Amino acid sequence: MTFDIRGSIKNTKISSNLYVVFEEPISNATDSFLIRKHEDASETDMLVEIDV
Repeated sequence: MTFDIRGSIKNTKISSNLYVVFEEPISNATDSFLIRKHEDASETDMLVEIDV
């Protein structure tokens, strides 16, 4: 899987935030979850676990 670390705007400079590798996929997952939850209220709760 390839992550779009810089987000949808391609003319931004590269982030110096070391946690962006976690932030971007979690943000995308949250957006997807909220869209699914809006369409189907019975959708289970979102759980994010990160093991390093």
